Amino acid sequence: MQVKASIKSLQEDFPAGIPQCGSDALRFGLLAYTVQGNDVNLDIKRVVGYRQFCNKIWNAIKFALTYVSDFEPSPNMIKEVLAAGSPAGTRDRAILSTLNRLVGDVNTKMAAYVFGDVVQDLYAWFMDQFCDVYLELVKPVVFDETDVNAPARRCVKITLYHCLETYLRLIHPMMPFVSEELWQRLPNKTALTQVPSIMIAPYPESDDAMPDANAEADLALVIDAVRSARHTKVECNIPPRATPTFYYIATGPAAQSMAGLEKDFCTLVKPGSFGPAPKTPPASCTVTIVNQDLQLLMDMAGSIDKEKEGARLTKEIMRLEPELDKYERKVKEPEYSTKVPPKVQELNSAKIFSLKAELETVRAALLKLDAM
Repeated sequence: MQVKASIKSLQEDFPAGIPQCGSDALRFGLLAYTVQGNDVNLDIKRVVGYRQFCNKIWNAIKFALTYVSDFEPSPNMIKEVLAAGSPAGTRDRAILSTLNRLVGDVNTKMAAYVFGDVVQDLYAWFMDQFCDVYLELVKPVVFDETDVNAPARRCVKITLYHCLETYLRLIHPMMPFVSEELWQRLPNKTALTQVPSIMIAPYPESDDAMPDANAEADLALVIDAVRSARHTKVECNIPPRATPTFYYIATGPAAQSMAGLEKDFCTLVKPGSFGPAPKTPPASCTVTIVNQDLQLLMDMAGSIDKEKEGARLTKEIMRLEPELDKYERKVKEPEYSTKVPPKVQELNSAKIFSLKAELETVRAALLKLDAM
């Protein structure tokens, strides 16, 4: 691999000298560059970004270790979480499933020497799945020390410990120093392994018992709802500390998924309250389409900006109408029924039905807003 960096560019970008990045960040950064080939036009700022990722790993795992400081792991502990009837939450099964897929992908790509994809996968899972979602969702569980919550709390600790220990072994070849130091700080790890160093610990392998597509889909639905709720609050200029009431209207499997994960939604959004919408929602509710099976309603009473909300709904109508028109014109083309495969026709029909339903909902919300 050839690494090139313009001296003039370095002097312009770093007049006080190149910042210290550390060997782990440099190694991770160079591996990330292999996506584009063996010749690297090195950008020091990108390496600085991976130094910040090292800091994120350090801080996040040290923080997470406080949740399991008194936990005693065992080699078969994960079976408690995966067992039928386990008190484990959807969040536990989902993070184990995504971690298991990450382990399989990393092993496959390492064997194929696709190191750039490996570091991208490791970065994305830790930031998007573990830090942004799982660590936030488990806070209410680990802080609830009541007897009735003890089984769910234990499942969280098992899952969290497994994620930390597995991820550190997984990332060790790319970040040997940070991973070794943090791995040594895992509490009571001698009950799990007798090896004195992560360097000689076995590399993680995927487990056929861990994949759970249903848990992943359910959690993904709630995360989509959370993002929609946050986006709606921003668009409607709701103060960050305000706690408006949210409702949802769900059909099909989404109804059961949302009912089981209302607490997780509340953990991330912190609404005044959250639950299924009444038959006649308050007139001050704004409507956001999460997907064809889920709508999110936010009660704007006392904080509504009618002008902004009207502009948002109008913008949504302007987005949906051309898209619906495009599909309707497509199905009206000559010989559509004979030239287009039946499977595609079925998909197009479903899309038209979905777009019409969304458009009808948004138009109704705009009329409701005008009447307020």
